[in-house]
Amino acid sequence: KTAIQKLVPLNKPFEINTGAMSRGVKSEPYPSSEILKMIFECGGKIIFSSDCHDADFLDFGFDMAEKLAYDIGFREQAIIKGNKIEYIPIDAK
Repeated sequence: KTAIQKLVPLNKPFEINTGAMSRGVKSEPYPSSEILKMIFECGGKIIFSSDCHDADFLDFGFDMAEKLAYDIGFREQAIIKGNKIEYIPIDAK
């Protein structure tokens, strides 16, 4: 938790990554829900990424990642527009 506490003040979003899911290596996004809970409790922000190099899998698993984040308590996600970070609501279906 100490590392998270030191990183949160830098105002950079933490990545929720679904890349291993699209490759069939994992069945859920990472980091784990326990780490995501710590990030939330420390006031961290999040961004979703598939770490993908195939357009067919660009948003693979985002529905699961969004639900996970929403269930933990996150209500917005970072998006990158140009060289700026903006925040939009999480659309947890």
